[in-house]
Amino acid sequence: MLKVCCVCKEEKEYFYFYKHKNKPDGHTYQCKECIKQKRKPEVNKKNCSNYYYRNKNRWVRYRKENRSKLNSIQAKYRSSKLNATPNWLTEYDWEMINWTYEAAKIAEKHYGISFHVDHIVPLQGKNICGLHVPWNLQVITAHDNMSKGNKMPEEGLDPSQM
Repeated sequence: MLKVCCVCKEEKEYFYFYKHKNKPDGHTYQCKECIKQKRKPEVNKKNCSNYYYRNKNRWVRYRKENRSKLNSIQAKYRSSKLNATPNWLTEYDWEMINWTYEAAKIAEKHYGISFHVDHIVPLQGKNICGLHVPWNLQVITAHDNMSKGNKMPEEGLDPSQM
């Protein structure tokens, strides 16, 4: 079967589209090549549509002006991660945690985009706090992680089973 990319308008096989479970046919509307081109930073950063380059100076200024606030937030997160790491983890569990972080690095090299290791059930959730354990970790793109925020996944996860 073939599918038409909404950007380049070329008809391609499904192999050339990323899988996406929330789309009707299970694949993205744009082909992999168009998505990769979209993610590449423009050479001319003044006219760039990339959010980071458009707001870089604002972010640098904010970090300088609010260093103590950002340090406090980061310290709180590190502390919650320590408190959320159970002492009953086995050596194998630690190997799996390390492997997950290594998998994120490998994915970054392979795909050329940034990946994060995310806690499926957040460590600082509103109604529930997850643990820093291998079965609560997932490798996702940095963009997806940042847009997800500190929220529980909406489907397929029962917090009482964690």
